[in-house]
Amino acid sequence: MSTPITLAGTDIYTIVRWARFLKYAHGSRRGTNLSISGKHGTVHTVDKLYNESDILLEVGLPMDDDDAYEALSTLAEIFASVDLVTITQTDPFKGAIQARVELLAEPVPTQDRMTYLYVLTNPGVFWGSVTATTASSANPPTIVTGGDSPVDDMVLTFAGPGYFQHTDVLGQVNRITIDAAAGAGTYIVDFGARTVLKSSVPQDEFVTFTDDFAMRWSPGAAQTVTTNVAVAASWRNKWS
Repeated sequence: MSTPITLAGTDIYTIVRWARFLKYAHGSRRGTNLSISGKHGTVHTVDKLYNESDILLEVGLPMDDDDAYEALSTLAEIFASVDLVTITQTDPFKGAIQARVELLAEPVPTQDRMTYLYVLTNPGVFWGSVTATTASSANPPTIVTGGDSPVDDMVLTFAGPGYFQHTDVLGQVNRITIDAAAGAGTYIVDFGARTVLKSSVPQDEFVTFTDDFAMRWSPGAAQTVTTNVAVAASWRNKWS
């Protein structure tokens, strides 16, 4: 059975005869371990981040030459977007997932002249669930992630000034505080967009971070959170 796939909202099977992904993997880790004089091997450094990843999409063009050229042109038009292109698939295990990609390398024929490989760069590294997961506003909210990869683009909605603090499995603390001087109101902190807004107005001068917009939630786990104000959360579980 073909895996449902869309490109920029278009069913890919209206363009090509068949399509498949050739690998399921996230990007390599950034950084290295430490070499220490007089010690064999290296010393492990924890909490390494990830590089961007590639999604390998192989497609079978229509067998008629004219139709094949049209399919290649349609795909070229989609990937000519000046912004990232949303690609979705419905995986039997992960469900409906999506990634925002760009085509940086020239597509090339593989098995035969009617089979092309598209190497799509995913700056965000992971796939994300199409449907966001939410945690109701509470002090503190109960946040339980799914997926198999870390989340770093969550959206937090503060009911007013106060703090939200997350402690990861290594005991590392990241706190974001909306200063009292900001005044009453609802504050939306978007870690993906790197914005803090109140009624659509930036509130940067009233916000302090332990580590800027660098909060990361581990996958498939209840998160350790403390707050002194009601906060709601929204995120997309991440998949490799």
